[in-house]
Amino acid sequence: VFVQIPEGHVFLAGDNLPWSRDSRNYGPVPMGLINGKIIARVWPLSKMEWVTNPLKPAQLDAQNI
Repeated sequence: VFVQIPEGHVFLAGDNLPWSRDSRNYGPVPMGLINGKIIARVWPLSKMEWVTNPLKPAQLDAQNI
């Protein structure tokens, strides 16, 4: 499914997909409503790590529009 996000908005996904209420329910969220970002996981201690963004910007061409 191709989802087009308006400029100045983001698609938010919760960390517990079966139970999260996120952009799948509410749609794109204006960036002005974002208060911060995740940079590390600290619990449980056995999974402590820095969080990086694995997503790459979309490459669109005329066929995708």
